[in-house]
Amino acid sequence: MVTGVGPAKDVFRPFAQPLIFLFIGSFMLAEAIRVHGLDRRLAYAVLAQPWVGEHPKRIMAAVALVCGVTSGVISNTATTAMMFAIVSGILAAIEQADQGEGGRRLNPRFATGLLLVVAFASSIGGLATPIGTPPNLIGLAFIEKQLGIDISFFSWCLLGVPLTLVMLLVVVVVGTSLFPAGVSRLEG
Repeated sequence: MVTGVGPAKDVFRPFAQPLIFLFIGSFMLAEAIRVHGLDRRLAYAVLAQPWVGEHPKRIMAAVALVCGVTSGVISNTATTAMMFAIVSGILAAIEQADQGEGGRRLNPRFATGLLLVVAFASSIGGLATPIGTPPNLIGLAFIEKQLGIDISFFSWCLLGVPLTLVMLLVVVVVGTSLFPAGVSRLEG
């Protein structure tokens, strides 16, 4: 090796671990989603649903759902970064519509709550699948190496998905309780 750390064979041996290629694949998937705008399309498609409409609590639930589902298939850190930009745009549009009606009616704490929901829902969604967050893969490799127990992708999901859904519901309830919008409906 050029730096004298060790022979190339020994230095690059950890990169032959199959989990490294799963990491690389999830990062490639996240970049492809960003490049093609699928993240924005997903968010706007959910927000355009009739059940979401102009209701702040439902908007918060929809954002949590999008973050949770997305971070289940790509890194939760990448999901947070993508959704932060999208939610910032949504909040700017809401603020503009709110001020256009002759005075501020929306509680400014709602924006704080919505951004916190992005962070928490993305972290929680990462628990749904083994590829949702890098520590899941590290933990799976450790369990297999130390205990000889092989946990399949779907076995993980049998526990992870229901647990994630319950925790997302808790985040939405807490978020809407601690950071109310102050209005029951947002025009526009």
